[in-house]
Parts: sequence; C-alpha cells; structure tokens
Amino acid sequence: CVLETAVGLREGAEKSNGVECAIEINGQTLERRMVLYEDGLVAFEADLSRWAGKPVILALITDSAGPYICDWVMWSAPRIREAP
Repeated sequence: CVLETAVGLREGAEKSNGVECAIEINGQTLERRMVLYEDGLVAFEADLSRWAGKPVILALITDSAGPYICDWVMWSAPRIREAP
C-alpha cells in the first residue's frame, strides 16, 4: 500500500517561515519536507508495504521552522491505496 496526501500552508500564512512536515509509522520517519507558503500544495507519498498486515500507528507531523507565526498547515485528502 501507499499513503498519498498533500500538504500546504493555508491562505493568509504569507508571514510563515515554513513548516517541517513528516509522515511517520511507529515512530519511524518515512518522508519529511520543509513546506513554504509559496510552494502551494506539496505532494507526499509514502510506501507502506513493509507493514502490510501489521498494526501500525500512522502520524502526520508538523513543526514550525522558526517562530510560530502564521504556521497554519493543511493536510489534503490523505488516503491509502494499493500499490500498482
């Protein structure tokens, strides 16, 4: 399976210094990116095949990249699909 989503800063967050966004499974980081307001929506994809049939804790993590000014993050339509 593959986790697909996108992340971005909402309208009005122009003053943000950026946000570190990550996808974690059972505390292990699979994907991490710095997201800036001007990036718009940034696509994320994480391969979940290692955990097929196992219980997991899936986390979508955000952390400010400096002062917490206008760090209004939005995760867009996360979904898990079968890999091709």
